[in-house]
Amino acid sequence: MNYKTLVWGLSTHVPGLYNSLIKMRNSSSGGAAKSSRYCYSVWLRHLVMAKNHNLIKKVPETIAELGPGDSLGVGIAALLSGSNRYYALDVVPHANLMHNISVLDELVKLFQDRESIPDDIEWPDLFPKLHSYKFPKDILRDEVIDAALKPERIIAIKDALVNSGVDSSNIEIQYFVPWNNSGIIQKDSVDFVLSQAVMEHIENLDEAYSAIFQWLRAGGIFSMEIDFSNHVMAKKWNEHWRYSDFIWNNLIWGKRPYSLNRQPASIHLSLMNNNNLKIICDFPQYNHSGIKRSELNKKFEYITDDDLYINNTFIQGIKR
Repeated sequence: MNYKTLVWGLSTHVPGLYNSLIKMRNSSSGGAAKSSRYCYSVWLRHLVMAKNHNLIKKVPETIAELGPGDSLGVGIAALLSGSNRYYALDVVPHANLMHNISVLDELVKLFQDRESIPDDIEWPDLFPKLHSYKFPKDILRDEVIDAALKPERIIAIKDALVNSGVDSSNIEIQYFVPWNNSGIIQKDSVDFVLSQAVMEHIENLDEAYSAIFQWLRAGGIFSMEIDFSNHVMAKKWNEHWRYSDFIWNNLIWGKRPYSLNRQPASIHLSLMNNNNLKIICDFPQYNHSGIKRSELNKKFEYITDDDLYINNTFIQGIKR
């Protein structure tokens, strides 16, 4: 057991202590520039992969993102690529208005400069990996970016950030926190649903994949990076499958505002299929340095041999 994470888990049971520790940690890391480069890289990786698999020919009009976290930067990057509507869905409010304005300004500069996609040197743990990290001019042609970065359009994006939920000059940003049912987004209205290391946190996965199906228009795309590790909550990456629900939920994870569902790859794939989401590509990353089958808790004896070693995967597909 990782005793440092045990202390963090126990801290969540002391009112105010966990939030204080989080603020101290966050104050020493990142900033708008770091966040913008991360979001720029995430968005362009998803976009490039969709183009490479012939899922898109142009930038999707309407984007929905599950779990944007403390920055709406991925969605802002999509808007600066030419998208017009962005729906952000989270379980707890993270996004900070002034931070997002700073991220917007940083992202505008990155797109103006046609900056290369931040690569494995800058973000070694970021998936999916690309064959080339050059700015994707095949889909983001100069005329596309120039039109998306017109001063009046950037003002409209900033206005939509300040007035979330208001359609401003055909630019719309909606921030749903918490999102409790699929009805918050109109059926058959979304072109592209993406998530980055988020689906492993959703408690009711069947409900989530059902909602994604309902939101997507016919032929709409889903694009997901899913991290099956324990998120540094134990010494070995898959050691979270060693613990009982009581130990994991009460001592290690504690009362953090979002959980880790501990479901392996095969469960996600099965639920996608059951909800009429057709998988076009699946790129699992294997890690054989974790615990072995003999060390699994009885609760997880059902996982497959592949599950035991799939550290993360990147999946794209379409609504059937």
